[in-house]
Amino acid sequence: VTMNSGSGTMAINAGGGAILLNTGTLTTTNNSGGALTIQNAASAVLGNISAASAGATLTIGVGGNVTGAVSQTSATGINANILTVNTGNSVNLVPSGGGSNAIANLAAVTTNGAFGLADNAALVVGGIVNTGANPLSISVSGTGSLAVNAGLSSTSGGVSLVAGSGGDAGA
Repeated sequence: VTMNSGSGTMAINAGGGAILLNTGTLTTTNNSGGALTIQNAASAVLGNISAASAGATLTIGVGGNVTGAVSQTSATGINANILTVNTGNSVNLVPSGGGSNAIANLAAVTTNGAFGLADNAALVVGGIVNTGANPLSISVSGTGSLAVNAGLSSTSGGVSLVAGSGGDAGA
């Protein structure tokens, strides 16, 4: 699946079924808070996503309506200006096999499962990240820096933060 909405917004609504993007590509140059939304899914396997215009937000789940696990296909990348997540299960955005993510800003994240994000660019955590009693892991590789400007919460799952050689800042 390859979809390009140009400067328009894009909404992927599975109607309660599974989203399987695999190696497909979703692209928008829209620069709004509703640039690209993935919602109402039993689970989601993400492929290549680009919503990188200044102000563009990639939203995964609305009010926890992605009820199953969210993962990312090997050798794919997510390029987003702002990422926000609200799911009823785990989210693992850690590509393997040559894939890499470039997410500039992590806004509010709420999961009822583990949250893992591997980024290959400077990352600012600007929203509260809450995984309940599940693990929380954010890793920035290469020369990317990690700035944590909001709270991180994992009541018993543990929190792991790794910054690239660009340095890090804490909340």
